[in-house]
Order: sequence, then C-alpha cells, then structure tokens
Amino acid sequence: MYQVETQIHSVEQALQGFPQLEQQFQLNPQDHLAIVLVEGELAGAQVISQTAPAQKQLHSPWVDGEFAGLGLKQVLLAALEQWAFAQSTQEVSILASNQESNWLALLIEQGYLIEAVTANKGGALDNQLTLSKTLN
Repeated sequence: MYQVETQIHSVEQALQGFPQLEQQFQLNPQDHLAIVLVEGELAGAQVISQTAPAQKQLHSPWVDGEFAGLGLKQVLLAALEQWAFAQSTQEVSILASNQESNWLALLIEQGYLIEAVTANKGGALDNQLTLSKTLN
C-alpha cells in the first residue's frame, strides 16, 4: 500500500514547491491546484478555477505515467470537491473530450451530468463535453 497525500494550494504556493507544474497546465494567478503525492513524490495535479461566486470549474487532471492505475484522478476529484464545498461552492463543472473515456466514466460514476456537447471538426473523438455536479 502506498502513502498518498493530497494538498490544495494557490498557484503561487504550488509553483514554489513544484515548478514543473507550470509545464502541465495553463495557469491563472487566481486558480488553485490540488496536488497528489505518492510516497512524498509528485504524482499528479488538477486545477480548479472560480467561474462565478458559487461556481468553480475543474480542469482535466494530470497524473504522471509512473503512477497510472492507482486511482489518483479519483483522489484529486474528491479532494477538490471537498475543498470547493468548504469554500461555499454550490456547483462544479468540467470540460472533457470524448478521447478521455475513462475520465468521463469516472465523472459520470461520481454524479456529474452532461450539460452540453460541442462538436469539433476533427470528428466525434474531438467533441467537448461540459459536465456539472451540484455539491451538497
């Protein structure tokens, strides 16, 4: 069994400890990052952005390939949902593509609803789905 730890930081704090995250995401100064460590080593991260006073948007997570298959995307999602709820967030949304079938399945399993589909010229796999979940 691995020791898994999650942390949530402002972008500034996260980049001080993990500057390599700047290469993984397009970050805004007001964003926050959930970071997951496995045995003290950076294993993944996910960004959350404020979209309205009681709404936040999650971005697709990044997990280092070395740690794939450990369920870290679900760990990040749960940590961000708990943090967002503690911040009085009522709803979270996320954009995902059809290419992320395992991620989409996890989101639906966790109670996210598909709100919209945006077709892209690249074909069905490039379509963007907007999913959302009410936190309570």
